[in-house]
Order: sequence, then structure tokens, then C-alpha cells
Amino acid sequence: MKIYILKKKLLQSSLLIVLLAFIGYAGFSFAMEQLEHYDWSLEDVSKSVESTDPNKKYGWGVLKPKNEEPPFVPPWLQGLLKEYGAIYMGDSRRKSVALTFDMGFELEGATPRILDVMAKHNVKGTFFLCGHWVKTQPDLLKRLISEGHTVGNHTWNHPSLPDISKDKLTKEIMVLNKDIEQASGCNYKAKYLRPPKGEFSRTSLDATKNLGFQSVFWSIATNDWSPMATSKKVKDDILNQLHPGAIILLHGNSKAVVDSFDDIIASIKAKGYTIVSLDEIQASDGNV
Repeated sequence: MKIYILKKKLLQSSLLIVLLAFIGYAGFSFAMEQLEHYDWSLEDVSKSVESTDPNKKYGWGVLKPKNEEPPFVPPWLQGLLKEYGAIYMGDSRRKSVALTFDMGFELEGATPRILDVMAKHNVKGTFFLCGHWVKTQPDLLKRLISEGHTVGNHTWNHPSLPDISKDKLTKEIMVLNKDIEQASGCNYKAKYLRPPKGEFSRTSLDATKNLGFQSVFWSIATNDWSPMATSKKVKDDILNQLHPGAIILLHGNSKAVVDSFDDIIASIKAKGYTIVSLDEIQASDGNV
């Protein structure tokens, strides 16, 4: 009898755990869906104002652009980035976009497929690498460089730069740069840096600039990192946000990106856009 009661309680507990897990997942899905479709207004964004605190942490994000118009970024924030030579898009007078990838770890076979597609379409991209990727993928790093792509710095351990000391920030960036130089086989020197998580402060932007790097944000992003991301949704999200001068953020370990990448490039070109490097997209006088 005691064994029966124990089994019954275990079964009830198991069912409760499953139910709670389902409710949690459903709640998470609902929340993500609401965020995805929330109609952000310019008033909402403008409420955030620049702080006089040089260590004030900001998180980069833009209103999703529509109708081939650039995303709204408050003038004070545009000025802040310009002061430190940082960019989030290129020349808005030309129908060009730049493809950028954040690379924390390698999804088996993902980067070779991405590079094959880019070779097929004869386009170049920028790959922002973290330390783990560089240490484990030296052959892929060499391939990136040999095929004419740009390699950028995404720090060794992917910390939030405003949260660490200047000495730690310097080490995170420069140790990775040294590892890239050594692993590349050609002393490749990265000159672009993407702040991890898109988080920054005046202090971190200033330190990054003084180390000789240009901070690069983005004007188009999609939830390609989400387990719920699908190839169609990622592709549609990018195409719906397209605008001249766009810097597009993608993640190289996203299966949704890899599976739709050929179609993404073909669709971007079909809309009359050219795909260029970060150097080319900011070649004329307007960076932001």
C-alpha cells in the first residue's frame, strides 16, 4: 500500500513538473510574440536621454525600420556614436548593405556553408570573432581571410564592456587580436570591434577608440539566435527591414540563418541592393 501511494505521488509530481514546464514555455513564447509585434513609438525611445555619467551603460537597439527608411535613432545617440567614430549604418544614399556575423562558437558545418554561399554570389562579409572560435577554428579563420572577408574583434570572453575595468577591457580586446594574428598565419590585424551584447558607455567607446578600433553596431537585426527562429521568419524579417546603408547583424551559429542564407542574399539582390564590405559602406562622407 505504501509503495502504491509513493508511486502515485511520484506520478502526480511528474505531471505537475510537465505542466509547469509547458506553462513556462507557453508564457515565454507569448512574451516573445508580444515583444516582436509591439508597436514601439518614437516617444517611447526618446524618453531615454543621454547621461552625464561617462560610465552610464547603454544597450544598443533600434526601432525596426520600415519602407526602406533608416531606423529611428535619437539625435543625441547619433551624436554620441559619431563623437567616438562608432557606426551603426553606412551611406543612406546608396542601395548597399553590409553583412556582419557574430561568432561565439562554431555550429558544426555552419561557417563553411555560409562561405560557400558567399562565394557563389561573389559577396564579402565581416565576421566578429570571440576567443573560443579563434582557438578552435584556425583553419576556418584562414579561409575567411584568404577568401577576402573582413575579420573583426568581438572580445575574448564576450563580457559587457561597461561592466569591466579599463585594464580588463584592454586585455579582452588585445589578447584576442594577438590570437587572431597568430592563428591567421599572416599577422592579420583586426580594426573593427563589435561590443558584446551591444552594450557600451562613453568610457568603453573611448577606450576602444584609443586602442585603434572602430566600434560597429547595426541597423538591422533579427531574433536568429532564438530556438524558435525559423528560416522563413529570419529571411522575411531581414527583407522587411531593408534600407540603404544597412549594417545587418546575423549569428553564424544560427541554423535558421544557414538554411536560408542563399535565399537571403538572392532576395536582397533582387530588391536592387548590392552587398559590400564595412569599408565600402562607409566610404563616402556620411557614416550615420
